[in-house]
Amino acid sequence: MSKPSRGFVVFSGYNSRAVIAFARAMAHQEVPFCLVARDGADEILRTRFANRVAAIRPDRSLDPQRLAALLDEVRERTGFGRLVLAPTTESLNRVFLEHRELFASGGVDVPLVAQKLYRELSDKLPFTELCRAHGIAVPAAIDDPRQAPLPFVAKPIAYDLVNPVAPMLICKEEERRAFVARPDMDRFFLQSYVGGRSLYLLLHVGLDQQVLSFSQENFIQQPHGKSIVAACPSDFHHSEEAARYVSMLLAVGFRGLAMIEVREHQGRFAMIECNPRMWGPSQLFVDAMGTNLFEAFARDHGFPCSVRPLLARTDCRYFWFGGLLDALQGNSSPTFHAYSARRLAAELPIWMENDIFRREDSLDLFADTFEAGR
Repeated sequence: MSKPSRGFVVFSGYNSRAVIAFARAMAHQEVPFCLVARDGADEILRTRFANRVAAIRPDRSLDPQRLAALLDEVRERTGFGRLVLAPTTESLNRVFLEHRELFASGGVDVPLVAQKLYRELSDKLPFTELCRAHGIAVPAAIDDPRQAPLPFVAKPIAYDLVNPVAPMLICKEEERRAFVARPDMDRFFLQSYVGGRSLYLLLHVGLDQQVLSFSQENFIQQPHGKSIVAACPSDFHHSEEAARYVSMLLAVGFRGLAMIEVREHQGRFAMIECNPRMWGPSQLFVDAMGTNLFEAFARDHGFPCSVRPLLARTDCRYFWFGGLLDALQGNSSPTFHAYSARRLAAELPIWMENDIFRREDSLDLFADTFEAGR
């Protein structure tokens, strides 16, 4: 049997939960793909997808020439004439966009919008301004961190590939003092903290402008706004508020995968951020949707996927026990959104049944959670 002429290439080692969810979806549809592991300790090597690893990166360099040479080796090993990048991580997406022509000449397609639009959506301040221009509510701006009521949020104005910084939730006076003392405080803009329900609007906007949507409500999150630990399907994507985002993305010419985080408090909504790429808790929509967002994305870029009913399974849950354990071992409490520690104690067995890694293809990885030193 001849090798497929094209296949996805998936860089692993970062955003591992999205990588595994994507691998499951593509394997189910028999879409050709291969993996590039971050190093010899990459989590993907502890799963059944280890046999899809075509290369292990010699280092974590983002030098485009070295990445292009590595992907030449991947094409030779896999027999794929062309590779299609799976947009798993922000740093790699930015490198591939900036050097798109270099990679295209080496047989690698980058299925992302133009660099300028990608940055306008992914960078925190430009996307805030875009939403405001389209009549979408955003958190109130803060001018002076010394006088701002606690808590408040400091967000990087733009993503810095060389020296990235993460958003910060400032809750205590000592955190305020530490932030004000930072020499790079001008890299951030400040917003009021918005509590309430945490929602993700999840979209695939096709090249033909057809939109496939899903949404989830997040109940448990790692502290300081980090990764989602527990979530369930939501009907938010059917709302008028969600339609505002879809209209805006179509108006600016966006195509591809996107996650938009929204908060809702007493019927009022506020945009938090946008990720125009894959996102961590993707396993929820892979489990819940008939034809899911990854399948739509693959079909859009020339890979045949069978079309299934769009009816969603509302009984699905997403859970990442390892993420919860990381928070607790770090002497921090997880953040609860419209949820509580008491409810978690009562419902933990149900959540555990839905753990992303507690499956046959990744059971060794789940078992590592209980072994010291891993």
